[in-house]
Amino acid sequence: MSRLRVQIMNQFDRRSHEYKALKRYWKLIQQDSRKLSDKRFYRPTFRSHLTNKEVLEKLLSYSQELR
Repeated sequence: MSRLRVQIMNQFDRRSHEYKALKRYWKLIQQDSRKLSDKRFYRPTFRSHLTNKEVLEKLLSYSQELR
């Protein structure tokens, strides 16, 4: 899964929002989705308060290969 994430990251420009989000929240992609927290935190990358599940959904929406 890690290699796939890196391949997808390399498709984006290094200054893009998608690249930075995938780089920062890579651990969420590897975690079991049933164990993710429902508590909201401010996420500077997305400039809003999101749960880990919401962040994961946004990351997975960047590429069909990640789903």
